[in-house]
Amino acid sequence: MDIEEIAEIVDESAEETVTDTYEEIMELLSEIREIKENINNLEGENSSLKESIEKFKSEMEGVDVLITDVKNDIEINEHRAKAIQEDINESLVRKEKDIEEINNLQRGVKNVKADINKCRTIKNHLIAEFDDIKNDKAIVLKKLRDIEEGLGRISGKKAYKLPYIRGYNTVLKRMSNMFKEAESRMDISFKLLK
Repeated sequence: MDIEEIAEIVDESAEETVTDTYEEIMELLSEIREIKENINNLEGENSSLKESIEKFKSEMEGVDVLITDVKNDIEINEHRAKAIQEDINESLVRKEKDIEEINNLQRGVKNVKADINKCRTIKNHLIAEFDDIKNDKAIVLKKLRDIEEGLGRISGKKAYKLPYIRGYNTVLKRMSNMFKEAESRMDISFKLLK
């Protein structure tokens, strides 16, 4: 082979190599552009994700604050619920005591009504006795007047009727005792009526 042939082969091979290298370079440039675009896209996505992360962090901080507030509210509501339950329990105990007291009062009212009825019966009985005593007093007073009249008549005939006077004296003493008893019963009846 001579030099020209070798030069031709080298030229052809160089052309092929340059063509191949050019195509490879073009492909590489195309890939580099794609990579740059991908890098730009990824950087945009990265900054977008960073913003999302920041928002998410701030939202999480807000959620943490809300969780703390909710926990505090739950604790407060639990304390309130306990206090309300204690109030309910105390109210139930008071209710039972009140019911017992009401029952006692109702029994007391029944006893008072029974006592009032008994008092009315006693009052009616005392009024009847008082009326009887007034009638007895009227009778005793009439008898005393009759005795006094008899004594007046007897005093004129004293010597003649002395034995009768002693009998009347005995009767008068009895009548006086009866009158005192009647008067004593009347005083008791008046005091009971008041």
